[in-house]
Order: sequence, then structure tokens, then C-alpha cells
Amino acid sequence: MDPRDLESLVEQCAAMLLSDDVNILDKGIQILRGKYIVTASKQAEQLARIAQEIAVYNGGVVLKKLWEGLQLRTSEGCPKPPTTYSTGCNFALSILSSNKVVVERCLKILGAKERLAARDIYRTLSGMAVQEARSLKRIGAAVEGPSFNTLRFGTRLRNICNFAEASRVFREGMKDVAEEQSIFETLGYLVSPEFLSKLTAFDSWKLRDLLSRLVESLAIAKDSQLWALDKGLLKLIAAILEGSPVKEPNLSPNFKPDGSPNQSCAASLVFLLETEAGVEKMRAHNALSGLKPHKQKINGAPLNRSWNYIETRMQGKHAALGALRYVGRWKLKQSGDGYVVLPVVCSWKLCTAGPETAGKKFGKCALCQVSRYCRL
Repeated sequence: MDPRDLESLVEQCAAMLLSDDVNILDKGIQILRGKYIVTASKQAEQLARIAQEIAVYNGGVVLKKLWEGLQLRTSEGCPKPPTTYSTGCNFALSILSSNKVVVERCLKILGAKERLAARDIYRTLSGMAVQEARSLKRIGAAVEGPSFNTLRFGTRLRNICNFAEASRVFREGMKDVAEEQSIFETLGYLVSPEFLSKLTAFDSWKLRDLLSRLVESLAIAKDSQLWALDKGLLKLIAAILEGSPVKEPNLSPNFKPDGSPNQSCAASLVFLLETEAGVEKMRAHNALSGLKPHKQKINGAPLNRSWNYIETRMQGKHAALGALRYVGRWKLKQSGDGYVVLPVVCSWKLCTAGPETAGKKFGKCALCQVSRYCRL
């Protein structure tokens, strides 16, 4: 993309996202969304650059506006998402926060200290998601595909996932909150039979998929594995497995699930058992007895035969990963601090260095401490 075109697009998109008019806000979202639903790496890099430019735009004013806006209460029964200002702000932030630079910027500007901001963001998003979930009325069985709830609940969870994947500080904030209310106590209602029975098949899958993605983030990151086990992670894994079928049904004629909650849970358990400390912690929580009812689902996940590895490790024996070694594909997403959906790219508009990788770290701008620059 020509640098001048990029600057113009960022200005245009930022102005729309700052608007109080929900229709104009929606146009800004469509710009982001049009580039978000892509698989080509170059297009992903373009969106990453746009997201990073918006993060530093006028000192982060767009991110502040979206954060304030998403906290406004939404009304039920909206016919076509996003039709409320709050939901639109939430959706826009869920796209932008797929980039690690955006997450870091949010933590710097949304609180007096980053860890305090992390606590507030986690409490706010999880609290709103659960409160809205508890007030939800049952949706008719005839509804196919995503409903408004996928956007409303799902984007709040997606934001939590994005922050947890990208930031050690955010995970530390989650830990602080978990000292008062465990992860399961905070989020468990979202996979309760009472709640899942109210949802369409698509919405049920999406929420379980997002929660299993959050579980993955905490299980992969070394800084969160042990405390998360002490604060309800195993209960959340068991609840996700309990609410998931052995095989997901066809959710709609034109949709094939791109994720498996069972697979994510199985992978997370493998990660948690990589170290002896993890084995001891899971044994202390009597993990085998809690997971045994879900043996078929764990073994039936695409990882295949995970249960044998889990059981052997829990018995204190050495177990070869064997075919399970390809769970490493999750770790390819890691950048030493969790993993993100969008890459981090150099902020120099003419840069051709490609995205940041675990072996190729970019430096932070000395002035703003946000923008990234390669060392070419």
C-alpha cells in the first residue's frame, strides 16, 4: 500500500471510530472488518499497520473513546449488529486488540498503572459479559448461524482473549482478580448448562471456542500456568468439555467451524504437563478424576490419543509426546509473551522487513514507547 494511501485510510478510519453517530462508527468498523477477514499475510500486515497507527493516533484518543463507549449498556433485541454504539465500540476494539502493540497501548493509557488497567479491563469485560448472559432470554431453535449474542458476548470474550494472549501484564492483572474470585467463578456461568441451553448451536460453539482459546493462552504462557491451575483453570476446562459434543454438528449450511474447543482443551492439558511443577500442581488438584468423565472427548479431539499422555504424566511416569508433538503449531504463534492474531510490523511505512518474529524483535520508539521499528 502506498504510504500516502495508508495515512489517508488511517485518518478516515480514526475519524469514523471517534464519531458518536453509530452509523458512521459502523463504517469505520467495516473498513477494519474488510481487512480483518483475510488470510493473506500481506493483507494481515496491512491491517496490523493500520491498527498500530490508530493506537498512537493523537495520543491514543481512539482507543480511549472505544473503551469508554463499550462500557455503555446495550439493549436487547437489536435486529442487525452492530446497531448500538456500545456494541460497535466493543467490536472495533476486538479487531484492533488482535495486535499486540494495541494491547500494550491500551494498558498504558487506560489506567494509572498498567497492572491496574489490566485488572479493570478484565473485571469490566468479564462482568459485562456475564451480566448480559444472565439476563438473556432463550433464543428460538429455528435461528441458524450467529445471532446478535455472538457479537455482544463474543466480542467481550474476544477482547479478553486478545489481551491475555498478548500481554504478561494483563495475565498478572487476571491473577490479581483471581485472588478475589477464581477464573471459574468469574467466567464459569458462560459454559453452564443453564446458559448454553439458551443459545443457538453457533453461539454455543463460538463461546466455548473463545473460552477454550483463553484457556490455551493461560496454559501456554509459563508465567500463568501454575497460578491459573490454583485459580479454577481445571474447572473451566472440565466445564468446556462437559458443554461440548464429541464432534461439533454442522452449524449452518455455509459454515464450517474453524476451531474445536475439545482440541484446545486437550492441547492446554498437554502444555500444563510439560513441566514437573505442572504435573505436581495438577496432581494436587486431583485432575485425573475431574477429567476422566471427558476421556472420550479428549481422545476424540484432532490431537488424537491425548488421554494416554495425560494419564501417564499424571502417574509420575515419563511419556513421549509422539504424534502429539504437532501441538507445537500453537507455539509457532508465540512471541515469548503469549501469541496474537495480527503480527507486529515496523511502523516505517516503506519497510519491507515483514512481521516481527520470536527471532526478529523490533525496537520501540524512544519517544512514544509504542511504535515498533525494525533495525534494518
